[in-house]
Amino acid sequence: MSPRSAAAVTLVLALVVYFPSLGNNFAYDDVPDIVENTMVHGLANTGEILTSPYRGGVPPGRSPYRPVTSLTYALSWSMGSGSPVPFHAFNVALHGANTALVTILLTTLGAAPLLALLGGAIFAVHPVHVEAVANSVGRADALMALFVLLGALAYLRRFGSEWARVGFVSLAYVMALASKENGVVLPALLLVLSLLFPGRAGRTGRAQVPVFAALAGVLVLYLAVRYQVLDTLFHRDASSYIIILPPWLRISTAVANFTEFARLFLFPADLIVNYGPEVILPTGIGALRFWAGVAVFLAAGALAVSSLRRSPWMTLGVVWVVLSLSVVGNVLFPVGFWVAERTLYLPSVGVSLLAVGLAQYAVGYLRESTPRLRWSAVGAATLLVVLGGARTWTRTSTWHDTETVFTTLAEEHPESFRAHWWMGLRLIDAGQQERGLEWLSLAVELDPNGLPLQLDFVRGLLLVGRSEEAVALVSDLPPAIPARDVYLTQSHIQLNQPERAREAVQEGLARFPEDARLLRQARELGVSPAENPDAGNP
Repeated sequence: MSPRSAAAVTLVLALVVYFPSLGNNFAYDDVPDIVENTMVHGLANTGEILTSPYRGGVPPGRSPYRPVTSLTYALSWSMGSGSPVPFHAFNVALHGANTALVTILLTTLGAAPLLALLGGAIFAVHPVHVEAVANSVGRADALMALFVLLGALAYLRRFGSEWARVGFVSLAYVMALASKENGVVLPALLLVLSLLFPGRAGRTGRAQVPVFAALAGVLVLYLAVRYQVLDTLFHRDASSYIIILPPWLRISTAVANFTEFARLFLFPADLIVNYGPEVILPTGIGALRFWAGVAVFLAAGALAVSSLRRSPWMTLGVVWVVLSLSVVGNVLFPVGFWVAERTLYLPSVGVSLLAVGLAQYAVGYLRESTPRLRWSAVGAATLLVVLGGARTWTRTSTWHDTETVFTTLAEEHPESFRAHWWMGLRLIDAGQQERGLEWLSLAVELDPNGLPLQLDFVRGLLLVGRSEEAVALVSDLPPAIPARDVYLTQSHIQLNQPERAREAVQEGLARFPEDARLLRQARELGVSPAENPDAGNP
């Protein structure tokens, strides 16, 4: 089998296992990031996309900057006039391309085509990728991985001109960063490639300076543009249940989560839409789960060190996983989740590298064994791929729509605060407000600082006429989004406090002068935005 044939087979395999996702609708984060984000409803908004935060309707500092990803949304929207089919077709094709690139990377580093086929097949069917592929907004991770892989291959390729190599790698870095900020790790990955596979990375020593100097320049330029758009280098998108923790507890919980990462990479039978409370709770250094995480980290380090001379594949696999996880693991800084399966897309390339390293060990042993044992090994590898493909095939339907996503979460992990949240909203919308409030109350106990959650709780209180409780709760919430001022105004209206209602709506319009709900309340209360001297200066 040739390297091209191996890449083609794995590409087809990736397309086959994700074929069911073509029937999915928009789900979960797709709704605010795509359906309700008019900026990505067509390529006519290209200029706005290039100069705006990724998410509309939120303060710039609360949103990342991902113009390449947003442009692909606009392209998909234009192709189907808002239909979800082009979005899912793009994601499936993107995963197929990434699978082929992983296979090519393995052969470029020296793996035999059959071993590269195994590594690529594992990447093609790995169930941890479902969230990134079957959910439209998972595209950011897959798109970023595409350019990281292209950058790595350009780095390893011998061009006629060194400047061509520098140019291709730099362009890949630009596109990776503009797809998702996690692509920042590309230079570190390239450095590890050059150290572990010096014969494959072309020139060494001082000859490598131009490419890394160019990457440094790209990063500086990206940060400058990012700061201009977001007014900050680091968007403040950390989850409310993480940001409130003292640093030592956040880090100890992050270390404990190494066990979750290992489970998802090695035995991904249980896949979870949301790993927030109570699926994962803060873990101190006295907990067994923390020390299990320490053991996983030490075992991975020992494997990387012991394999350094005998099998650099194993070392590269471990380091690739660690470097890719470093920006999403909550160790260095807080992020928006404890664990998110879509963010494991790039790190999982390390799993394929590890698989090739293990297979090389096995091949050396099996050469001295009986044909029966060799065929048993081939059967075991095939069974592994088949089981992974079957789990992926069945999991894609979980992302059919938002209803399916959260119904599955509530069935499989009813302890999740998002399951409580979802059940509460469903009961309220079904007219069972008191029962719905009970579920929302449980969710608030688990995530007491989640602003959207608390506002949904306030809405429920207003529906059942518990206005005094609503006022007490909403008054203490930060005025970060218009809904807070809308509900505060509504609470005073229900309590027959017109003057306070007028004050609340005026304050809301000062912050959000174009919000349709506040403007409607102002008209009903006989308040003109012009009466507020601060209107228009939120």
